[in-house]
Formats: sequence, structure tokens, C-alpha cells
Amino acid sequence: MRAPREWGSRRISADGSGHRRDPRWRPLASLGAQLTRRGVHACKGTAMTTDERTSTSTSTGSGTRSSAGRRTRADSILIYGQQKTGTTGMYNTVKQALAPMSDDYFFFFEPTKATQIRTIRKADPRLAVMAKVMAHRISDRFPINSFQRRVMMFRDPRDTLISNLLFKPLVRGTIGIEMANHERFIEALEAKEAYPASISVNELIELGVSLGYRHGGADHVRKVHHDLIRVGVDHDFHQLSYERFVDGDLDDASEYLGLTLRPVSSTSSTWLDHISRSREYGAWRHWFTPADVDHYRPVYAEFLDHFGYGDEWDLAERPHIDPSTSSAHVRASLTKRRTEFGDDRDAATGRGFDLETQFTMAIDGSSKAALAVARHLAGLDRGYTRSARGWARRAELQGSPEASALRIELDEQLAPRRARSTSREPATVDASPPVAAIPQGTSSPPSPVATISSRVREAVAIVRQRARRALRR
Repeated sequence: MRAPREWGSRRISADGSGHRRDPRWRPLASLGAQLTRRGVHACKGTAMTTDERTSTSTSTGSGTRSSAGRRTRADSILIYGQQKTGTTGMYNTVKQALAPMSDDYFFFFEPTKATQIRTIRKADPRLAVMAKVMAHRISDRFPINSFQRRVMMFRDPRDTLISNLLFKPLVRGTIGIEMANHERFIEALEAKEAYPASISVNELIELGVSLGYRHGGADHVRKVHHDLIRVGVDHDFHQLSYERFVDGDLDDASEYLGLTLRPVSSTSSTWLDHISRSREYGAWRHWFTPADVDHYRPVYAEFLDHFGYGDEWDLAERPHIDPSTSSAHVRASLTKRRTEFGDDRDAATGRGFDLETQFTMAIDGSSKAALAVARHLAGLDRGYTRSARGWARRAELQGSPEASALRIELDEQLAPRRARSTSREPATVDASPPVAAIPQGTSSPPSPVATISSRVREAVAIVRQRARRALRR
């Protein structure tokens, strides 16, 4: 096995051995810098491409180039796969790599309809899309081939089953059921941890179904696997296994995308931090019982053969289940999620969430969260009107009439300033929002682009000041 690199990972072998390293990942640019930078670049009415911002661009990454060496259009990128196969981690990893050219992209986390992609492209044909799509949530009409770069994530289905088992209590459709039902499930997990052979995985799933959790049967699983294989064959995907991803083996994916990829965990977005659990593989050997092997072996045969996992089903001689990635994880995440989805909060609109969470949701394609950010910035002083206008435009790209109305209102506010700017020297672009407007608690460093832009503005200000002094003399 290749030695883990960059990102913390753990492989659990049949004898229970393994090692863990602290996760290491670089978050995206600071929130304040992104709020202003993205809003300013979108203020013309459409997101500006690299060519529009500079005729001497040296950006590298996924995209085509003109004869002069400039990127003429960025390639749209699709991250595709089943739940709990590393799709969110890969989405965040690619998004981080695209940070220097993020104004060329519309990021979209789990669109469910083809019309959502078509609406964005119709509003701005020059804007590339980077989307993460769940295989079971889209139809054959989804425009897969409209993405020039396509990455399919896959994982050992036995590990996927364990991750889904522990994720089902945390999804929107089940977090609101009676807490007593959740407690019954957590108690069963604790019993499994104490005596792994006392209850099978299949029995835990049946218990979950009786408590209100949704799980597909064997026929459903076979169909999902068959459809995933078919899509991979029909649409020329670059295929990346979860196991290689957590080991940091991304050289082939980097070459395919034309980007330098450094693994980022699912917790890099505040509203997605319930997704990441263990970042390990091979745990199924400690969870499965002989009865599970007999039940799932024929169900997973096609998938295991197609993706090269083989027909090896050896279980751990001394099974051990870590509560921190099982019952304790479910209990802590469930408490957090039930608080998030309380009566005063709405994940669809961002209502009740702080600005930092609204911002990350907006970046990941939520039109309502983008509208909330635009309204927040519009409520500050007039120095952030252009940034607010950019966020309103972002929501408008997805067909939001409320965002259109706000964008028109902000255009009217900006019109006198644009007229004045033609008769005197250009004003400095919007500064970052005041400290009170920036959500606290983020330790993200400024992006290279934001840092360079700040230095350029400072240099221009110094030059102008010296020129004025020289004229006075």
C-alpha cells in the first residue's frame, strides 16, 4: 500500500493494525477577501472570465488556451459518485485547486435537476461549472457530456455500507424523528461495539428501517451498482477510488484535471462538517459477521469484480469497533444536526445560520443563501454595494426573481458612481467588509490572489500620493 501523504488516513487491516495522522488540509481563502473579491468580479452582470480581467493572464489549470497562451474558456468539471465514496472531499479538493481562477467557475454542490445546470449556462455561456452530483439523484437527461472533465468516485461497497449505516440518522429526512428512536439505534451500536459478533450489520439496517431510516434492499443496490458501471462505461470518466483518495494518491487525477490537487476533508465547509467521519477503509472486516458475508456476497459480486476488489471476504480475527467513529460520532453529529434544523433555521434558505455558514452554502450553489449574503452586504454602508450586486447576480443566474429585483435596485445605486468614475480617476475597488461584517472563528489564511490584489492597491496608492506631492512642488 502506498504510504499516506498530505492528508490523515488510516487503513484498518484484518488484524486491527493501523495508524492515524492528524488531518492536514489547507482551507480556501479568508471569508472577508472572498466576499468582496467574488462580488466585485461579478458586478458587470456576468462573472468575468480570465480574458476579460487581464490580457496577460498566466493562470494554469483545467481549460483551453488561445494562440497567445491565454485561457479562453475554463473546462467544466463533474464529480460523480454514490454517497459516502469521497465525493464531497474530492469536490472540496478540486474547489481549493481552482481558488486562483474561481471567478471563472460556478460551484454547485449536488444539483438534482438538469435544468439547474442549463439555467446557469443560459444566463452566462462563458461561465464554467464545477459540480458534485450524486449518482442516484439524477436522471439520464442530466447533461453529463457537457462537462469536459469528469471524475467518478467509487469505494469498496462493504465500507460504503458501514458509512451509510452510520450516516442515515443524520440526513434531513430522518433527523426529525423521535429522539427515543435515535437512542434505540445508538444503543444497538454500543452493543455492537462491546460484542461485535452479537448483532449483524444486516440486523442493524433492519432495526434502522423499523425506526424510520431509509435503506434500499438488495434489488435496489444491484440496480444502483449496475447503473454506476453503465454510466462509467458510456461517458468516459476518470475513475478514482476512495482508497487512493484518502491515501493522497492524486497524481493521476491532477494530471487529468490539469490542477495541483491537495486533499481537503469534508469539514472545510461549515455546513458539511457532519459528512466526514473516519477517513479510513477496511473497517467492514470488523463490522461484518459470517451471516453478513453470506447475505452481501452475491449482492456485491458485480461491483467488486468490475472495480477490481476481487472476491476476498476474510474477516478480522479479533474485531474491534472504535466508538469515536460509531456511536459517539452519531450521537454528537445528531445533536448538532438537530440544533441546525431547529424551528428557527432553514437549510434551504440559510435562515437562522450565521453569515459564515450562509457564505459557504452560497459558494456551493445555494441561490437562496447567495441572496441572503447579498442582502446582508446591501444592508451595510454603500462601500459594499458592488459586492452585494455580485452575490445577487449569482442567485439571479439560477432564476431567482427576488435576486433579479435586488440586482436591479443595486444597479440603480451604482449608476451615479459609474457616471462619476468616467470623469475622474478610478476609485479603489471595494475594500474587505468591516470586522463586524466578517464572521469570526475562521483561521483561513488570505488567498494568494487576495494578497497580491491588496499589495497592488497599496502600491498604486503610494504612487498616486507621490505624484500629487510632485505636482504641488
